[in-house]
Amino acid sequence: MARAGRGFTYLEILIALAVVVVVIGLLVPAVMKLRAAAERARCANHLKQLGAAALAYHDVRGHFPAGGSPTPDLSAVTPDCRAAAGWSWAYLLLPHLGLEQVYRDPDPRGVRHTPVPVFLCAARRTADPGGLAKIDYAANGSSDPFGPTGAFAQTGTPELRLGDVRGGTAGLVLFAGKRLNRAALGASLDDDDAYATVGWGPDFEVHRTAAEPPAPDVNEPGVLAPRSGFGSAHVGVFCAGFADGSVRPLRYTIDPALWQRACHRSGAPEPPSPNS
Repeated sequence: MARAGRGFTYLEILIALAVVVVVIGLLVPAVMKLRAAAERARCANHLKQLGAAALAYHDVRGHFPAGGSPTPDLSAVTPDCRAAAGWSWAYLLLPHLGLEQVYRDPDPRGVRHTPVPVFLCAARRTADPGGLAKIDYAANGSSDPFGPTGAFAQTGTPELRLGDVRGGTAGLVLFAGKRLNRAALGASLDDDDAYATVGWGPDFEVHRTAAEPPAPDVNEPGVLAPRSGFGSAHVGVFCAGFADGSVRPLRYTIDPALWQRACHRSGAPEPPSPNS
């Protein structure tokens, strides 16, 4: 007659559980690192597309797009009227991002509510078809708080041409991530309007300056004040797109003076690098 098999002892079960806990403890951080790396790669790809679109716009027009008006006309129905009415640089780049249909949509509400995935950071949020179309990246509007010294400027100010970049295009920032309040997404003054018609002003929704050093997102419930500096939802680094078409991860600890030079429309002779 066969003997019944021996069951597991409590000690063996505890050892097995301990091994499982250790394995999970080793795997979870690795998976989180892989996810963070993938999100940074997607951000870099988005900035690469924005840079290529800006350079394509320059090839057609001979200059970079205007930044936008402080008070754009939300009722404009054609692309030419919208450009004259001060719709943002992000709207003007739509045809160069393969979004001609959105660009020519005669319904302003349709444009303002159609999310553009390339404008969004995967580490922060995904598109919400039911709300206003937001943007997680900003144009370089100024190297300091005193004037239009960046790659982009308010509509009506002369647009920048590549020939004016004396320090070299590899040293001029076109776009970078925005620093936002994660606890107030969609509500803070720098994240409460549509990218196309938000306006170029003190809310800093479509442009940022280098007057404030780049920094990671904050988490401050109830705080709605806008932030003027660049940054991102990523840990340790943020990504920036340059006028030569390159995208580089940069540390938040980058030398503020070097960052300001890279955000000046003349370009930095010594381009920032990941080790800056």
